[in-house]
Amino acid sequence: MKIKVSNVSYTYKKGDKLALEDINLEFNGSEVIFIMGASGSGKSTLIQHLNGLLFPCKGKVEIEIDGKTFLVDKKEKNMKELRKQVGLVFQFPENQLFESSVLKDVMFGPKNFGYSNSEAEKLAKGSLTLMGIGENYYNRSPFDLSGGEKRKVALAGVIASKPKILVLDEPTSSLDNKSTQEFFKIVERLKEKGVMVIVVTHDVDLCYEYADKVVILSKGKVAYFGDYNNAFNNEEVLKSVNVEKPFVLKAKERLLVEKDVRSIAQLVEAYREESQDE
Repeated sequence: MKIKVSNVSYTYKKGDKLALEDINLEFNGSEVIFIMGASGSGKSTLIQHLNGLLFPCKGKVEIEIDGKTFLVDKKEKNMKELRKQVGLVFQFPENQLFESSVLKDVMFGPKNFGYSNSEAEKLAKGSLTLMGIGENYYNRSPFDLSGGEKRKVALAGVIASKPKILVLDEPTSSLDNKSTQEFFKIVERLKEKGVMVIVVTHDVDLCYEYADKVVILSKGKVAYFGDYNNAFNNEEVLKSVNVEKPFVLKAKERLLVEKDVRSIAQLVEAYREESQDE
């Protein structure tokens, strides 16, 4: 699996300021990639280029899956196949729900991509199980669920089509900490299954805990792309895009913890261990 973004620029209207300017990125394999930046930095514009909701005004986006290369272009004949392979979940996925029951809603995607009714049902049940949604929910109206449950069902609807690349726009906005941690356990399971997961977020703590690679956008340009740890140790980059260090990293420095840690739980454990060794 590979995504290659080469010299991509985009404007929503001719003559307007560029929403993206000369973007160059390359993602490989089953990584978790976080895209960060201030509002208006181009995050949502960029991810909509990954499954053909938007097409570059300049440059090109190439996506290689199972040895087949897709060019994100209006002339590309296999855009439906690309959208099957690259699942995009918008910021409020619960707004995408529309069927009369949870099971029917999750089956819609696979059926739309050519699976038979029985295949779609099997895929839907599998993705609902992955999301922690049991059989007792199958015949319920998705509109009667809680906000968190709606979000899980909407995500299950995208996962059911078995995308090789999953793009999530602010997936944990409005979720509490427990639901967020549960959600990212699912992300980690998808990564283990060989899925590339791309996450748009404003949450630096979430990014520091779960990212393999980080993209930081500023005014439509790439300010940083690379390892998660280097992203937040680069004072110059952080200052230029007005991004703060993650809480765990600041606390680690203040407590003089030497061990690499990515979460509060890891920090507490490392602090206890190092304090006992003194």
